[in-house]
Amino acid sequence: MTKPVYMKQHILQDDIVLDGIRSINVLKDERKINGRISGGMAVQSYLPRELHRGTIDLDFSLLWNGCSTEYRKLCLPLIDFLEKEGYLVSFRKKGLAYEITYARENGKDSFIIQHPHKSNRHFEKTKHTLEREIANQHVSKINGLEFGTMSPEDLIVSKTNRALIFSERYGLKLPLNKSITSLAIQAQKLKEDILPRGAEACARDVALLRLVNDLYDLKCLSEHVEVDSNYLKQVLSEWGHRQTEIHDLLAEEINY
Repeated sequence: MTKPVYMKQHILQDDIVLDGIRSINVLKDERKINGRISGGMAVQSYLPRELHRGTIDLDFSLLWNGCSTEYRKLCLPLIDFLEKEGYLVSFRKKGLAYEITYARENGKDSFIIQHPHKSNRHFEKTKHTLEREIANQHVSKINGLEFGTMSPEDLIVSKTNRALIFSERYGLKLPLNKSITSLAIQAQKLKEDILPRGAEACARDVALLRLVNDLYDLKCLSEHVEVDSNYLKQVLSEWGHRQTEIHDLLAEEINY
C-alpha cells in the first residue's frame, strides 16, 4: 500500500489532473458505464483551495471488473483522449490496482490514474457497496468541468479505515487530536525527510506520511463539509468487524 511519493505531486486545479478527469468522463460516456472519483482528489473537490494537498494519483472506480487485457481495452477511449492531448501513456497492473501513467513529452511532468483490481469473488462480494457509493456520489465542478466524486461520508469512513490499517500494519501511533495546521506541518516535515531519499525511502516512513495525510483529509472534511449523519451511520454499518474501531476513531477525531 505504499506509493512512489517522490514523484511530482499535484492538486486538483492542475491542468494535468483536469485532463485526467476529462479522460475518465470520456471513458464513462463512450462506454456507458458509471463510476466515481475517490481518494485525495475527491477530498479536494469539497475543500477550499488553500487546504488542497499534493498527491501523485487520481483514484477512480467503475461499476466493472475484469482482467488486465479487458481493462486496457475498456480504457481505449481514455487513452486515446490523453494521447490526443499530447501525453505519452503507459499501462500496467501493480498489486491490487491498474495504473495508467500519462506524461508530458518533455518528461518533466507525469500523473497516474488508478483503478482497483479485484478478483471476481471479491468484486461480487463488495459490488453492493460500490453501487451504493455510486448512487450517493456528488457532482463536483471546477473550471466548468463536472465530475462525479465519492460522497464526503464515504470518504470519511474509508480514510478512517485506511489510517487504522496503516497503524496496525506498520506499528504506527495515530497522531490524534491534532489540528489541521499541525497535521499539515507534520506531513511537510515527513515529505522533506522522505523525498530526498527517492525510491530508497522505507515503506514504514511512507506509510506514516500517508496515515498523516488521511487524518488531515478526515479533519478537513469534518470541519469544512456538512456531513449527513444518517448516511454516515448507514456507511459505517456495512464495515462489519471493523465498525467499532472506525466508530471509536471517528468519535475521537470528529466527535461523531
